[in-house]
Amino acid sequence: MRKNVDIHEFKKVLLLSQEYFQQNINSLFKPAEILFALVEDTLRQLNEDISNVNIVFDYLEIHNLVWPRLDKSEAANASRKVRDHRKKIFEILAEDGDFSQFLKERNIDIRLTFESDDSKGGTTTKMWLGLTDSNKNLKNSTCGVAIYKAIDLKKPFFWVQPMTNTTLKGWGILAFLLIPVCVVLGIPFLLFSISKVQSSIFAVFAVIVIILLWRFGYIIYELITKGVASAPDWMVRLSEQNAMFTVNREAATDEEQRRHKIIELVIYEAECPTCKDSLYIEKGGKEFNGRYIGKCTLAPQEHVFTFDHITKRGVHARGMNSD
Repeated sequence: MRKNVDIHEFKKVLLLSQEYFQQNINSLFKPAEILFALVEDTLRQLNEDISNVNIVFDYLEIHNLVWPRLDKSEAANASRKVRDHRKKIFEILAEDGDFSQFLKERNIDIRLTFESDDSKGGTTTKMWLGLTDSNKNLKNSTCGVAIYKAIDLKKPFFWVQPMTNTTLKGWGILAFLLIPVCVVLGIPFLLFSISKVQSSIFAVFAVIVIILLWRFGYIIYELITKGVASAPDWMVRLSEQNAMFTVNREAATDEEQRRHKIIELVIYEAECPTCKDSLYIEKGGKEFNGRYIGKCTLAPQEHVFTFDHITKRGVHARGMNSD
């Protein structure tokens, strides 16, 4: 069964992987070509807002990324040809390989993985790229640190999908600024209209629009002042907890490059470092000056941790207050 990976770390590793293979493009052998093709196509799908959990490949799809497309009558050859190179692909991704050393030189302590859903009979139907556990070393060496992981929405509602990834440049900035303008102008206009239009249907409609405008306006306010805002319940499914709008930078391999800001809608997962149960994120209220915090589902009064959507680390919040 597939596990979610941190989408920010995944994109960064994929971009660095793309850079590595491009630097060695003239010396790539077939297993490396396969891996390079998977990296590029995975990046393409992520940039098209396809959830990572849905980016999988079969033998024929991998074959068609590297070799000329086969006729249907020759499709069986695709499986054999790709399988012949799987062992070498694993060797490229090995911890002591040149590729992993390249990532370590870029201060990346995680590795790219090539995974599949091999059955007991040895049959493989789907393959994909993943990451090693980026938090394994931290869990072993650090006590009392909450580790948050940002993952994609599995199946965003169609009216939410345009808001899952917005780059603040060009039309993106205009759309971002249009919301507070609509709030400032729209709410007073609708309140005035209700007093003039004697219609219960219009009043109900106006109240709904006012609530939506106010909610969107408050999200923008929190993104400007805090860099993070909770997504309303009607934007995500009940099974998807900890849905947050966050401000981040575009993924890039050059850390000194000036990148545009982006607004993302992602799900955060975290394990309570004290009792190993899950954390849920909510606003801390007056005690924490309105900051978002992570609370344990079993001990929400005692196991409370800070929430930082950039570092994805949290320390015991009440322990900080008591110092």
